[in-house]
Amino acid sequence: MISKEEAKDIVLEKIKILMEEGKENEKNFIDSIREQGLMKLIREVDEEPDWIEDCNVDDVVITDENTIEFDGGWIFYYQNKKFLETRDINHALEGNSPILISEQGKAFFLSNEREIEEYIELFKKNRLANLDEIRVL
Repeated sequence: MISKEEAKDIVLEKIKILMEEGKENEKNFIDSIREQGLMKLIREVDEEPDWIEDCNVDDVVITDENTIEFDGGWIFYYQNKKFLETRDINHALEGNSPILISEQGKAFFLSNEREIEEYIELFKKNRLANLDEIRVL
């Protein structure tokens, strides 16, 4: 059984993976726009759009006050440190659904399709990994 601190380390490790995938997806999207000659429709100059904000895993913090501890694991929420300091929506992370970490160290990227309590109940019944909206990390 892992500790809460070890679970937090797993969350940060998984967030890094998710962020790297997200940046690769954004890069592929921009490359696709360029290939189609549509970049000029987005901006008058041929450079990266403003909405691509570099945020690395060092900028992400777990919001401890939102952490849910339950019999079998924890649910962690996270956000960009700069957003938490400034409340400037331009620095907020998008798509940062909570991550459930089991006491055995298994990670589940939850969605916002259900209430958290329902995900906890499904986890306890060992049915969480079977849901289409859940990504096992």
